[in-house]
Amino acid sequence: MKKLFLVSAILLQTMLAGCATVDSSVWPGTNDPNEYYWHEPKRMASAEEAIGTIKNLQEYFVQWDGWTIQNLDIDKYGLRASGSWTEKNKEWVPSSGGFFAGSTYVPVYGGSVQTSSTQRQAAFSIPFDSLEMLRLAHFPTIPNKYKWGVIVKYKGEIPTLLLRVRSKDEAKRLIWALETLAAEHGYKFHADLGLFGSPLTAEQSSALGIAGGNGLLLTMVYKDGPGEKAGLRAGDVIIFIGKEPIRNGGSFSNAYAGKKVWQMFRREGGYGDYQLVSVKVDFPQVGGAPQTTQGVEDHWFMPTRMASAEQAIGVIKNLQQDIVGSSGWHIDDFEVDQFGMRAKGKDAMFIIPFDEISRMSLSHNTAQKDYKWELAVTFATERQQVQLRTTSEKIARRLGDAIGTLATAQGVRVQAGAGLRLRDSTAEDRESVDLEGEYGVTVFNVSTGGPAQKAGLKRKDIIVEVGGEQAAKTAEVITMILKAEAEAKPLMLKLLRPDGDLIHEIDVKLEFAAPSEEKPGTATTSQ
Repeated sequence: MKKLFLVSAILLQTMLAGCATVDSSVWPGTNDPNEYYWHEPKRMASAEEAIGTIKNLQEYFVQWDGWTIQNLDIDKYGLRASGSWTEKNKEWVPSSGGFFAGSTYVPVYGGSVQTSSTQRQAAFSIPFDSLEMLRLAHFPTIPNKYKWGVIVKYKGEIPTLLLRVRSKDEAKRLIWALETLAAEHGYKFHADLGLFGSPLTAEQSSALGIAGGNGLLLTMVYKDGPGEKAGLRAGDVIIFIGKEPIRNGGSFSNAYAGKKVWQMFRREGGYGDYQLVSVKVDFPQVGGAPQTTQGVEDHWFMPTRMASAEQAIGVIKNLQQDIVGSSGWHIDDFEVDQFGMRAKGKDAMFIIPFDEISRMSLSHNTAQKDYKWELAVTFATERQQVQLRTTSEKIARRLGDAIGTLATAQGVRVQAGAGLRLRDSTAEDRESVDLEGEYGVTVFNVSTGGPAQKAGLKRKDIIVEVGGEQAAKTAEVITMILKAEAEAKPLMLKLLRPDGDLIHEIDVKLEFAAPSEEKPGTATTSQ
């Protein structure tokens, strides 16, 4: 009863205030030209995948000052990078002289610009056990191509690090890789609401006519986050969420998931007087690490071999107009022969050497506006993965068949695996199935149409045996699956599946077929 009376009194006080005249000396302005984005945390299938992702991005990210990373060393404990560059300095060097005009000496003053060079070196490290938070940022005023950034905030007094990359997609992949590696050392995934606020000062409380200690000023609302999507803005002053008074940033938690009425003071258009308004806000439950990127469906893909390399080259040329790069850039210059594909656009390029391909994967991104199907080409070398987007599943599969045919002609066996994404089981995973011991591999995702789905595997299954041997680590399980695929032999798995209070022990058989070949005369158009 006492709590209800307090809430009513505060609400009555704010309603009586109605509006407040804005004093620029009381309310902070927003002069930051940079943009800060919310990202949905994602844990990659394994530490090995995360390490490979960072190595593939080495040529595409720089430290905040802009120096290029020349030496990169990374393992499960941390990342270490260094580089060097030549700094050129121009200096005006005065000179003096003169001449005689008759018996009169005429001084002449001049000078020249002299250039000197200084060799500079720099380095940084990212200890994965010290990471506290990773954020995504955009710097539109930077006059070069590295306009996106990853803000790396550490525990304790280690200074914040900022890395710059070329695109939002690259920044998100770098964040996901760092999150995956830091998670092995206790990193907590920050799937928050994308809201930051500060308690009101005495002057701000007085200007709004509310009791001191109540209210929270939103100082930042991250783009693409739940807060922005719910209609909240920087500069809003939150008074109540439902019937709960708001006093500090800790109030934004999963306790407020769902639809509630928020009472707040707001300036329309970011200027003018503050007005008391009510906004219905519907937040999803957040927190923890999502298992897959929202809206992305993995599809198993095994390329069908075409009748000849010439046919495959013709198919790829016919499909040129149906392909864009990973971030949607269009191909202007395109070349393909028996050795590889080479493409350029206005701001990007890619090269696919067919003799380096190890596997291809297919995904359907329902959140994309167009070009929703993606064919990802992964290499056996440390070359960066190439993503090609198309308008339909049929075109993506046709493109993959052609690339697979040309890779096979170069002596490469393109593997598809079982259609599983895996990670080492955590203590929480093992506890869910009463598994004792430091072993077990957790199913992260199951691709549509693959051997794993056909065998009945599901997300959150824990693999405890592979071919009669204890499943200790993800890398070992993947090696055994690829070996069975290469030999076209079945592989037995023993699973533990949590189901509420029950734990099911299940034996499944992965079955692999030999690669198929396309019959001569099959249509090669891009339809």
